[in-house]
Amino acid sequence: HVDPVMQRTPDYQKIEKLLQEFCQRMPQCEGFHDLRMVKENNLTALRFDLVLSADSNHADEDEIVERCKEMIREHIPEVDYITVKLEPGFSISRRSRHSRFNG
Repeated sequence: HVDPVMQRTPDYQKIEKLLQEFCQRMPQCEGFHDLRMVKENNLTALRFDLVLSADSNHADEDEIVERCKEMIREHIPEVDYITVKLEPGFSISRRSRHSRFNG
């Protein structure tokens, strides 16, 4: 079966904008990619990757994830699950369109 991935809906766009704002506020965050929003059985789940700068501190990773989740839940309380994968900036082989370095 195909999972019901929602893209380009108003809800998806709102989350995308929040993540862009989060990355602009956090100097350790270079961008994000692979944002997926799935709504099924009255539950909403988000999954995405945050790209951290190569010089970000490993000890700060948990705080970055929690701050990101808090921001999402503050603005979109109906989100039930949030899964965040962290990636160091040097591991990205392609530029995400959500990178702060894209023009």
